[in-house]
Amino acid sequence: VTDKEAKNKKAAADIPASQVSKNDLKTMDDKASYMIAYNLGQRFKKDNLKIDQNIFMEGMKTGLSGKKPLLNKNEMMTVQKDLRQKMMKKMMEQRKKANKITPEKG
Repeated sequence: VTDKEAKNKKAAADIPASQVSKNDLKTMDDKASYMIAYNLGQRFKKDNLKIDQNIFMEGMKTGLSGKKPLLNKNEMMTVQKDLRQKMMKKMMEQRKKANKITPEKG
């Protein structure tokens, strides 16, 4: 990483998310960061997940820093299991609803 890249990266990191523009996406890392976050956001929206952006970003920062997470491993596994079950139930309900709407072929 050159001094210029490090300077650009620090400058981009200091810009509040609501003020980031395409001009701030100077390096491949900047663009990849945006692309990954955008794809996650689209997925959350598609799945209708209610995400608290502040808590999400805190979890992201903690994960990237290697600091101790607020939830222990067992708590995370429980939340992951519960979320998976909730998503599966929702998907099954949507399929059931779609099957009732779709006329039978015969």
